[in-house]
Formats: sequence, C-alpha cells, structure tokens
Amino acid sequence: MLSPSQIEARLNGIGGTDAGVILGLSKWKSPYQLWREKRREIQLRTEETDAMEWGTILEPEIAKHYSKRTGRKVRRVKARVHPAYSWMRCNSDRMIVGEARGPGILEIKTVNAFAAREWTKGGVPDVYYAQLQHNLAVHNVRWGAFAILIGGQQPVYFDVERDDAFIAMLIQKEAAFWALVQTGQEPEMDGSDATRGELASQYPKDSGTSILADDLLPTVKELERTKAAVRVTEKEVTRLENVMKAAMGEATLAVIEGYGKVSWKKSDDSVIAKVVNVDLMKSEFPEAFAKYIELSSRTGARVFKLLPETAKPVVKQEAQETVKSLVAFAELVQESADSRAITFDL
Repeated sequence: MLSPSQIEARLNGIGGTDAGVILGLSKWKSPYQLWREKRREIQLRTEETDAMEWGTILEPEIAKHYSKRTGRKVRRVKARVHPAYSWMRCNSDRMIVGEARGPGILEIKTVNAFAAREWTKGGVPDVYYAQLQHNLAVHNVRWGAFAILIGGQQPVYFDVERDDAFIAMLIQKEAAFWALVQTGQEPEMDGSDATRGELASQYPKDSGTSILADDLLPTVKELERTKAAVRVTEKEVTRLENVMKAAMGEATLAVIEGYGKVSWKKSDDSVIAKVVNVDLMKSEFPEAFAKYIELSSRTGARVFKLLPETAKPVVKQEAQETVKSLVAFAELVQESADSRAITFDL
C-alpha cells in the first residue's frame, strides 16, 4: 500500500514505471489512463496484489543473493528528482557501489514462470528497458542492472549500459506528455485494450442525446476504410490457410525448407458434461422449478455502431419548377375564390 506522500510524489511527476507507458510499451496501462491519473480524474491504484506483495517481501533477499552471486556491493537509495527537469523522478530499488566504472542502478523484479521467455530469450523487455534508462538519466549514472527472480526459483541477471540517444528521445516524449497533463489536453488516442477499457469505465451509460460532430467525418471515413481493409485481409488469410490445408490433407505437419513447419493438428476431444434439461424440469416439476430458479442480471455494455445515412432521392430541376408552379396556382385560387374560370401559363 502506497503512503499518502508516495501517492503525491507519483502524481506530481513522471517516474520510471511511467516511462514505458508514455512510449506505448505497457500491456497494463495506456498513456490515456496515465494522463487521467496524473490529472487526478481517476484514483491512482494503491492496493497491492498478491504478486506485488510478494515482490516487496522478496526484494531484500533478491538483493542479497545478487550481491553474493556477483560480488558487488548494493545499498538502498532514496527517491530522486532530475536536477534539470523537476517533473522527472525515480525511486530505484538499489544502488550498486564500489565498481571501477562508477555507481549503477539495480532494478529488482519478481515475475511468474509464464514471463520467463521474455527475460531468457529476448533480453530485457522494452517496458523495463525504458524504466531503467529513465532512472539512469535521473541519477546521471552510466550503467544499470536487473536482478530477476523467475517463478520463485530461477535468478537472471542483466547489465545494461546507458543509452544517451534513447534517453534524449525519452525526455522529449515525457516532457510533451507532462505538458498535456499541465494543460489538460488529452493525449492522442491509441488502439490499446487499456484505453478501450478506460473509456468504457469513464462512460458506462449513454444519455440518449445527440451531438453535432461534423469534425469526426474524416475519422469515421477512415474507420470505414480500415474495417473494409480488415475484412479483405481476413478473407485473404483464410484463403492462404485453405491452400496449405488442401496441400497437407491428413498430414499433421508440413515441413517447409527456409521457414520451418506448419501444423494442422486435431485438438483433444472435449468431455461432454451432463446438463440439466431445464424445459423438461419446468414442465414436470413446475413448483420445484419456480422455487429454486433465480433470475440473474448483468449490466449492459454500450455497443458502438456505424450508422451511415442512406442516399436521399435527388429532386430534379423540372420537378422543382413544377412544385413552384403549383404553389403559385394555389395562391392565385385563394385570391380569386369568386372567379369561375382562371387561366394561367406554366
């Protein structure tokens, strides 16, 4: 659980964990969500999950193990603010000291076994790379390291050098984001599930009213074109899959030199569970059915649809002129109600 002072520190600047979010690298949070947090429009999540709690408990032990395995000295470090950018802050786990190349930042992570591939095959995931580079910039040190405990039993260590080009780009992006926070201007919308979920949470109900939104015409046209392109692409994907399936026949694998393999394998048969025949029960035991049945409800979700106007019939010039003549005729009749015969030219 974050203390009130920690919450204020997070809301009043950009920390290392925010760096990957601002760059659009996070799977858990979008720039729009982060912007709303910094604007105090939504509450910053302060409660710890079980995984976060265990991460806090294991952090000192991982630091000790890292020091023992590497022979490096580590010590705790206080939260720090960048000397040139007051909004740029960090709260690193440990500082590595006593090294010939100078001090370094140590970031400690606990991850589950499903995330092992991210750390053991591809190196440092992008979102954590951005976090470390942010912290290196704030502390003005030349290198850092990660101490990762995977699945509670597999330690993985990485050294990472400072990347000045990346830091320059990062500071530019963070400064632009912080300016949006200060002015109240929303960041550009992205296509993340996090932003979609945030909008659904922000606007769970519709008011039944209409708004004039002619400025959205380019957006809705682009959306139509994109949806059409997706449909074409999906059909082409299906066609290419069908070509390969037809060539494979009953084969499980197709070995393709220069590529690898393609698999078309039958999944295991599912076990058919016994289910209650509700209609039969209702007809044969109506009283028991009425006694034990409960009606459940769920909150309806807003459904987004495109509703383009159908083409309106075009009135020809000749028809318009005829209508004008008929109107003139009606006015003339009204003025000469006593006349028996009225003539005029169309």
